[in-house]
Parts: sequence; C-alpha cells; structure tokens
Amino acid sequence: MTPTHEEITSFIGKGSSVRGAKLCNKKPIIPKNVDAKKFLELLKINQIEKESLKNGWVSLDFLYERYGQKDGYKNYRNQLSKQWGEEAWKVNGCFAFMVAFSGLIVFPKWDKHIDIRLAGVVKALTTMESPTIIPMILANMFCALTKCINGEMYFEGCNILLQIWFLEHLYYHNHAPRVTSDWCNYVSSHKEREAKFNFPKGILMCEEKLSVITSDEIVWNYYWFPTKDVICMSSGISFLVLIGLRGVQPYAPLWVMRQLARVHV
Repeated sequence: MTPTHEEITSFIGKGSSVRGAKLCNKKPIIPKNVDAKKFLELLKINQIEKESLKNGWVSLDFLYERYGQKDGYKNYRNQLSKQWGEEAWKVNGCFAFMVAFSGLIVFPKWDKHIDIRLAGVVKALTTMESPTIIPMILANMFCALTKCINGEMYFEGCNILLQIWFLEHLYYHNHAPRVTSDWCNYVSSHKEREAKFNFPKGILMCEEKLSVITSDEIVWNYYWFPTKDVICMSSGISFLVLIGLRGVQPYAPLWVMRQLARVHV
C-alpha cells in the first residue's frame, strides 16, 4: 500500500475536501531558496551574524527565546525590527510557531535543526490563494522511506501522519459518520478510535501483528473517501512530480488504484 494524496489530506483535517477535482485546483507550494537575510526579514528580526543561518538552519531555542517566551519582546527588543511594536510581535509569534512546528514535526531532521527555507513555505501558506502543502509532505515521506530502506536509521518525514495512516488500515471503521462539527477531521477522531481497538504498540508488537495479518483484516479503502476520483498523473505524463524540501519525488500510485477501486482524474 502507498500513502495517497487524498489520505494525507484527510489526516490534516481536510477530510471534506479530498475530492480529486477539488485537490486539482489547489496550488502546490514549491520550496524556494531562503538565505539568512530573507529569513530574518520574514521573522521581523534585524540583520545579525549567526553561523547557523549561513548554513541554512536555525534552532528551536533561537525562535523560542524571541517569540515563545512571555518576555521575548522585552529581552530582544533591540534585535526585533523597530518598525514593529509589541502587538505586531505577538502576531508574528504565530508565524514563528508555524516555522518551528513545520521544522520539528512535519519536516523533521535527525539533528533537530529547522530548515530556514520553511519560513518561505509558511509565508506562501499564509498568503497564497488556495495553497496546499500536501505534495511537499508526500515527497519528503517517500524520500525518507527510500532512505530507510537503504539503511538510514532516522525517518526524516512526518512520521506521525505515516503512523496514523498505517494504523487506520488495520481495523474496520464504523460506516456511520460521527455527528459532530469536526466529523471530517480524522486526526482528532483517531484517538477516539484508538481507545476502542487493540492497536499494536511498539516495534515488536507491530512485527508480530504484521507477521500474521491476512488480507481480509486490512481496510484497503477508507469508507470516507467522498469521490471516485484519485489524482495519480498529470495531463502530459503518466505520473506527478512532487517537489519536496529535500528533493523531487515521482508520484504514481497506480499500484493502489485497484485496492481503492478508483478511476483516474
């Protein structure tokens, strides 16, 4: 099985918008080069000399000290752009949080460094019309899986989403949707389902489960897919090119089309 664009979209709380035709109208964010000067401009920080920024990364401490602490504005006022007051500092703290979250959870690195290009990604995500970050997430996921197959020990992808995707295929879902305001948010409801079913926990239990599992115990297709359309190719070539933070990844989930019982968009 392969994580698909539609599944990952659902697991970030966009379950009501996974229709292939709707996803085709989204504009994928393409990571662009962000140097130290541009990064500091986006974070509303005066130009400072910092070796890590020249090497393309920043630490969580750097962002937390300036935007995460209650006294961050007072302690680092001289470093923050003078044209921005304390209220603007509070607003920009949300931007800094998104950069930190993206770098530690969505696009993690083995050394815990946050790629400064993510500031450009967050900027696009908050200013573009109809943006989507899913192709980037998928590209990094596939690149990380390939590296792990080749012996890499650390998974530099969004392992939380991958784990939820994997576990959701191991038990049958109640076909009656929840009558709640967040019924299409399958991450928030994942914990609820986890409490009702015996999920495998830990590497050994997962290995044991997978060694005896049969095909009829796998949920091949989530019942909540609202359409028969699945994105699997572009108009010119028989696959999609996903541009991730750390490379380009071809995406052609043709092998899973039969299990999903879907047609091409």
